[in-house]
Amino acid sequence: MLKNRTLICGLALVGLLTYSSAHADPQAKAAAEGKTIYLVFYRSWDATAQTVGQAVKTHADKHAGRATWAAVGISDPAQKSLVDKFQVSRAPMPLVLGVHPNGAITGVFQKPMTEAEFVQTLVSPTKAECMKRLQANQLVLVCVQTSAQQPVPQGVKDFQADPQFAQRTQVLTVQLKDPNEAGFFAHLQIDPQSSAPVTVFMAPPGVLVGRFAATASKAELSQALHKAGKCCEDKNCKHNH
Repeated sequence: MLKNRTLICGLALVGLLTYSSAHADPQAKAAAEGKTIYLVFYRSWDATAQTVGQAVKTHADKHAGRATWAAVGISDPAQKSLVDKFQVSRAPMPLVLGVHPNGAITGVFQKPMTEAEFVQTLVSPTKAECMKRLQANQLVLVCVQTSAQQPVPQGVKDFQADPQFAQRTQVLTVQLKDPNEAGFFAHLQIDPQSSAPVTVFMAPPGVLVGRFAATASKAELSQALHKAGKCCEDKNCKHNH
């Protein structure tokens, strides 16, 4: 029975392997479709890789409207650009990367994932953008607005304009009533019934610097960043610890 199941799994993946070889960048195709792709990198398509691949396929099929997947042989010349892009040639295999349409890596697995783990990697647009910016070593200020008419807080504008931070700061705005971001707001511990806007400040690799009222000044934001030890990339800086 087990042998038959393994054979069926292997046959089910033949078409996918052919697809991967024919399309050098399945991630680009998935991004164009607005889907998160799960790239199963493998050195040898052995029993372990097949088990991981089948688990990914099962979860992706359940969420076909938002997710897809592809197997990527790291020695396949047609996939070299993808392997180089994610710098996985020397990583332990098999390796699964969840990649959002915007390019953010939303999950990394080396064993079959559970459904709960898989769902957690299907992130909202704003969370994906935060992850992308943090992965690019940028500071992120998320302005959660309670109405579309609210401007970006002056303190946030002043912080972003500061030459010390300007080149590595990204400001995002999102509406508290956006149903697509409910899970993200819950993760950030933001009350969905709040009537006051809030700014969430994050630093690489995923440090929560703090949550601030719209009245927070540039000085308050800067002080919080210094306290978190994320003010700069200078290892000798007294604040960077």
